[in-house]
Amino acid sequence: MRELASMHEDNFSTAPTLVDRSIFMCDFLAGAEEDNGVIAIYYQLTALMRKYTFPMGKWASNSELLRNIRSR
Repeated sequence: MRELASMHEDNFSTAPTLVDRSIFMCDFLAGAEEDNGVIAIYYQLTALMRKYTFPMGKWASNSELLRNIRSR
């Protein structure tokens, strides 16, 4: 996953670096101080992983905004 993410550093500003630093086996852990940062991580990471059909299935967050987006 790290290698695949690094191939897309030009297309995604945050996700490839987060994948490199924040993935362990099949789990990913990251956060942000504001809802906008969490939402950006969510959209970039899911878009990046969708390129290789790696579903990002489990999400946990204390961001109500992210929970609302995920429930749509």
